[in-house]
Amino acid sequence: MDWDWGRYCREVGRSKEEVMHDLGGFGASASRAHAVLRACPALKELEMAVYHPGDGSDESEIFEFGYDLGPRPVKTAVPAHEMLNEEMYGDEFVETLARHCPDLERFTIWNVLGVSARAIMTFTDRAFEALATLRYLTYMEIKSVNITGNGLFTLLNNHPIAYSTQRCYVIGVGDTSGSTEMAFYGVVETLLATLAAHTGTLPCEDPRVVLRLQNANATGKVDKAWSSAYLTRIKKLVAVIKQNHPTVRLRVAGWRMTDTEFEQLFEFGFYTRVSEPSEWFGWHEDRQDTKLDDVFVTRGGNTRRPEPETYQDDEDDDY
Repeated sequence: MDWDWGRYCREVGRSKEEVMHDLGGFGASASRAHAVLRACPALKELEMAVYHPGDGSDESEIFEFGYDLGPRPVKTAVPAHEMLNEEMYGDEFVETLARHCPDLERFTIWNVLGVSARAIMTFTDRAFEALATLRYLTYMEIKSVNITGNGLFTLLNNHPIAYSTQRCYVIGVGDTSGSTEMAFYGVVETLLATLAAHTGTLPCEDPRVVLRLQNANATGKVDKAWSSAYLTRIKKLVAVIKQNHPTVRLRVAGWRMTDTEFEQLFEFGFYTRVSEPSEWFGWHEDRQDTKLDDVFVTRGGNTRRPEPETYQDDEDDDY
């Protein structure tokens, strides 16, 4: 976000107009970031902080990431244009990373500013298939991406042989608008259904693995009747998983959840009996949360606020 395009233009001998608009594949229009990975066979940690413009209206999000903007208005503190297209960090990028950087231990993609959540649509289940092959990967934190519950099932269960070190995955799903607005709910239900349908021991039951799935649509409330039907379905799946796979631990957290409904689900957790979720997750002791049972957790009380419902579901929709 703080890239000095003026200096970049001087160094490469190009005008600002060329760099920002006319240089196909270079400068601000770069699209093949994965090409550089071929020269990094010993890479162990890769962190990418991506930025895209928001509306500048949520100052609290900026301070959450530690930026001290002083007296300047928020709207003047960030560039008005997108620095680089985050879609370049999709399947092709991740597959190249897994192929040429076999020693990778940590991989993160996060939003510099969270004022305008948006999913990387080119990052799909294919990327997870590639990441699952990395023998030494122990930590992955990915901003909202376009994956499914089946992709998560693959990621959880495809462990390298004789792998004993704990793996932790923190993954975002959904965004504030568009086709993935309700994606979190579909991903969670599909993953639970796949786990419940599996006969015999799951490959992920014994390894030390932790998954924290976060709903990137942090403001999206759901219809009361829809939440009730959804909660009924996933509770049945959870009961089957607990019975058939006793070493698996699950967590479903929502705002103002009761035994029959909720305003919004914001987090899903999966881990095994031998795993140790980070204390920063607050899964074991968080004063904001109230446990309804050993899986379901509510935040903000267990009574829905009397506000207008903002989402109407079509039963034929496929999330």
